[in-house]
Amino acid sequence: MNQRIFLLDVDGVLIQASGYRQSVRATLNSIAAQMGLGEVAPEEDTIAIFEAQGITCEWDMIPMLVAALVETQLTGRDELPEFLCALVDTCDWLSTHPAPQPKPVDWSRWIHAMGRFQQVGSAPAETLLHACQQGEARDVFPILSQVGLYLLEDLLTHTRQPSLSRTTHLFQTFVLGDDRFAHAMGIPAAVTTPSYLVRHDLPLLRPETAQILLAAEARRQLRMVAYTARPSAPMGWLPDKMAIFTPEAEMALEQVGLGSIVLVGSGQMGEAAIALDESADRLTKPSAYHALAAIAAGLVGSRKAAIEWMGRVFCFVERAEPNPGLHTLVGKLPKAFTVDIFEDSPSGMRAGLQAVTLFAQLGAEMRLHLWGVTDHPEKSAALAALGAQVSPEINLAVQQALANE
Repeated sequence: MNQRIFLLDVDGVLIQASGYRQSVRATLNSIAAQMGLGEVAPEEDTIAIFEAQGITCEWDMIPMLVAALVETQLTGRDELPEFLCALVDTCDWLSTHPAPQPKPVDWSRWIHAMGRFQQVGSAPAETLLHACQQGEARDVFPILSQVGLYLLEDLLTHTRQPSLSRTTHLFQTFVLGDDRFAHAMGIPAAVTTPSYLVRHDLPLLRPETAQILLAAEARRQLRMVAYTARPSAPMGWLPDKMAIFTPEAEMALEQVGLGSIVLVGSGQMGEAAIALDESADRLTKPSAYHALAAIAAGLVGSRKAAIEWMGRVFCFVERAEPNPGLHTLVGKLPKAFTVDIFEDSPSGMRAGLQAVTLFAQLGAEMRLHLWGVTDHPEKSAALAALGAQVSPEINLAVQQALANE
């Protein structure tokens, strides 16, 4: 039984997720073009501010950025629309009512302003919408709060469903490429494009580091688990074509030479959410239940059994059902074990810290080491504040962790 688990985040840790960031920028610039604007998308360092606030999903980032773009372009106008109902109508209105001088967007200010409404367990886009509907975000969106509540609803709901969200539909087309998107989702692609993941993603884990890790796993010194909010292929057949059920995590692991390791991505957590009749965001990072499932999968070597057990733990904690304990998991968890989390986002770290409490409730002692992986100043500060030892890149962090027996 392996008693040391390396929990590896994917984007920003194992792989430079340039494909996602380029897809964010391509999506935003495409929508801006429909508004009659030039390229407006923020740069990578600015988008990273979202992650420093625990907002890691591009499906949330993009509609939030679009809302900020619309509010900015409406600010200072003498003439405003009576109301805005949908993104397509908004683009049409802005393109036919051009401002004398398009306003630049202070993206950093907007991201900080919108980030304060997030709540663990809910999609950040939906919590922002709730704040707008309750009048709590009137200072953020003074104009859209008057004429654009329907637009905000159109933008900020159903962000995990490409068939219902225009921004996610367009973004996922850039991510996967038009052919793979149409095949995976069963609906036409939004644009004709190659896969931005294939074109732009770059491995951060060096081949020699991957070999060292695989050799350590073969010697049973540790077990690796990819712990990621990246979409991943479901374990079984599911009729609902949600964006979480595409093999993007598997693509990344193959690219860095770790295609054989255990994977618990958003696809698997989404399956569990469906079985529990819960929102996927209740179980997926930054939820502690995602960390719990990934750690258990590493300890017993069975992803399916670990996720089913996690569901029973969820029902114990959230629904006052009987405590499943450790004995109900195939292979039985050890009473004490060590987990090393490699993350570039504070939210994944917090989930690991909360998993310590969950395991304690179940009668197990989990020792946790936090390894922050980033060279972004704001993210570094946020990770260090949680007690992480921060390294600028994953290879150095792995070297330090292996030396920390």
